Amino acid sequence: MTTPTKIDEADANLFHVPVNRFSWSVQSSTKTLSLPEQIAQKIGTAIIQGHYEPGERIHEQELADHFGVSRGPVRDALRLLERDGFVQINARRGTNVTQLTHKEVVDVFNVRISLLGLAARLVTEQQDPEILAELESRISALRELSKTADVDRYLAAIYELNWLLPQASGNGYLATMMLSLTYLALRYGRYALATPEGRRRSAERWIELFDAIKAGQAEDAEALASAMIRRSRDNAIAHLKASSKGSEAG
Repeated sequence: MTTPTKIDEADANLFHVPVNRFSWSVQSSTKTLSLPEQIAQKIGTAIIQGHYEPGERIHEQELADHFGVSRGPVRDALRLLERDGFVQINARRGTNVTQLTHKEVVDVFNVRISLLGLAARLVTEQQDPEILAELESRISALRELSKTADVDRYLAAIYELNWLLPQASGNGYLATMMLSLTYLALRYGRYALATPEGRRRSAERWIELFDAIKAGQAEDAEALASAMIRRSRDNAIAHLKASSKGSEAG
């Protein structure tokens, strides 16, 4: 069975829902995940890191055996992943990793372009010293991570920044909409960060965005945040097109 190996290869601690003091709703500083959520997090991370290929079948019983649980929690975990666009469940054909079309990928990123831009504007207008300090600390860490070869840890830091901005915006609806879209986009944003040069450029753009936020330049911050997602969209589409050509050639 290959599924347990793929789960073990993934680092399930990299990508999680960061719940902290900037959350729009009343939540504790830590979140205890239910069993299905824990399983979903591990499978989702394996998908993000490429251990499962688009379209690949996921077998409930193999996962249940691996985690030492009945098929019920696994089935619930897969439903959570389906909600966030990671898998597709078919009553007759089972569960498969989603294989988004070019249009679907573009649609996901286009929504994120507007939402992250709005989040950056709102955070800039608020000028909350605590939030600015948190952003500065995270972006400083991001700059250091960009110098290493660990693409997954850099990607995790990007994910948390993409979640921190809407979470800190004070708009709960915005934060909720951004969460699943950001998590889903990780699968496709990873390609542009695979090289040291890609990570260096990414860190520079986040530094530029933070400078605009700190300076109170709301319009510039909105434009810079939107431009970052637009570049990620274009890189993802270029990769998908290259992959399609490679498959046809093979």
